Amino acid sequence: MPTLTLRVAPQVPLDLSPLLPDAGITAATPLQLGNQVVRLGELFDLAPGRADELRLVGTDARCDRIGAGLDRGRIVVEGDAGALAGAGMTGGEIELRGSAGALAGCEMSGGVLRIDGDAGEALGGALPGAGGMSGGAILLAGGCGPRAAGRMRKGLIVIGGDAGPHAAWGMRGGTLIVHGACASEPAGSMKRGTLYLARAPERLLPTFTDDGAHELLWLGLLERHLRTLGAPALPSRKVRRWAGDVADLGKGELLVAA
Repeated sequence: MPTLTLRVAPQVPLDLSPLLPDAGITAATPLQLGNQVVRLGELFDLAPGRADELRLVGTDARCDRIGAGLDRGRIVVEGDAGALAGAGMTGGEIELRGSAGALAGCEMSGGVLRIDGDAGEALGGALPGAGGMSGGAILLAGGCGPRAAGRMRKGLIVIGGDAGPHAAWGMRGGTLIVHGACASEPAGSMKRGTLYLARAPERLLPTFTDDGAHELLWLGLLERHLRTLGAPALPSRKVRRWAGDVADLGKGELLVAA
């Protein structure tokens, strides 16, 4: 696959979703730039690259939908990404060596999205009227904005830094791990799933019930999975557990490392 180097920085949003490893990319590939359609060669230099990956160099926060719908192969991004990076992924891997905008990994059902920097709001979140993340893994080295893992159903999200307000809101399954600080009152309207926090938030919702201290054996299985992904280990298998949100279905759990 070619290596694509952004030669002309876009002044309006640029949709890069057509650029997938098996898409047969050429200089004539059409791209949506704002309300116009341009040829890829007008913005990017093309050079030969590794056969097993597509490499994007010099992208910035106006480059939206990088890797959206990816189902196989690997995309390496040497730059930042705009909104909807990895949206709707079903397989493959994206390695983003910068930061991502809003809704990174939203609605994904498979594959791995790695982000070396920070992310915007609704990391692994849900689009309006849609069901939310249903599989795959998002590994974020930095912090993120509000509503991470919103309406999540399955899959794994690991946040290396801090998480913004309303993390895991409406969560229905899957696992969200936060190694940094987590804003107050996470997991509102949680039905099922697991939110694991390295440290307690400033305030918990009153609709979570304290189940006391535990050493959970299943966290050992989770750690094994984290190792296979190259993700950070859990701070501890000893946790304090809260069940909730009892104002909703209430079969979720909020764990805080002890």
